[in-house]
Amino acid sequence: DELERIVFTNAIDSTWRPASPAPVAMTATITLNDHPDGTDYRIVVRHGDPEARAHHEKLGFADGWGTVTAQLAARTEGRQ
Repeated sequence: DELERIVFTNAIDSTWRPASPAPVAMTATITLNDHPDGTDYRIVVRHGDPEARAHHEKLGFADGWGTVTAQLAARTEGRQ
């Protein structure tokens, strides 16, 4: 949905063939909605199995997403 949702994956390559990306395959959906305080930003990351999710979590992907989100907010709010 233009200006509301971004969906991407690293589980397929540019020729639409299955990929085996390192460190883990995932599909992410980012949804942006209006909010009284600015923008509501939600992300859902899907993994192929619980082990892949646990591995991604162990690598710190949740903290990474939080860092990127804070940087994006700072930039769009003119604080950077």
